[in-house]
Amino acid sequence: MSTPPQTPEKTEPSENPKSADGPKFWFVALYPLVGGTALMVISFFALFGLLYNDTSYAALFVLVAPALIGGVHFWIQYVLEGRDEPHPWQFPTILSTAMVASIFVMLFPIFMHVELILPLPLVGLVISLIGIFVFSIGAELGTDRKGFVLALGAILGVVLLVVGVTFWLDFFR
Repeated sequence: MSTPPQTPEKTEPSENPKSADGPKFWFVALYPLVGGTALMVISFFALFGLLYNDTSYAALFVLVAPALIGGVHFWIQYVLEGRDEPHPWQFPTILSTAMVASIFVMLFPIFMHVELILPLPLVGLVISLIGIFVFSIGAELGTDRKGFVLALGAILGVVLLVVGVTFWLDFFR
């Protein structure tokens, strides 16, 4: 007794409604721009205050920057955990590292007295995009750990490049 072969039912590919790709895109696109703009405004008030020996805005920047970066870091991690991301701590760590690096990249030429103005929102966006691009390429080539380490290395490479250019501009000044 043979049974006739069953035809497969038409099944449409089901999309995961809890995919983390949408929020990741918005976090990469908006976090450096919005957070960087807020930190840049506070940092310029701090720098202008330091010209007149007023450290209140510098203290405000020192308090607000870690609170903003840390708060957004844990918020992104919470969102990714809710969407069942495999390693929810890697993505926010890359973005937080990029924001800290962009603060350093923005302030380093100012403290070296080099006329190189780097706006924090754009620097943060570029460094974040480089980090996430390298993270995604590294994850495609191997494990997530390899992509994570490569992304942090790329962020460090961008920082070292800007420091080298700043020293070079300072040397030929």
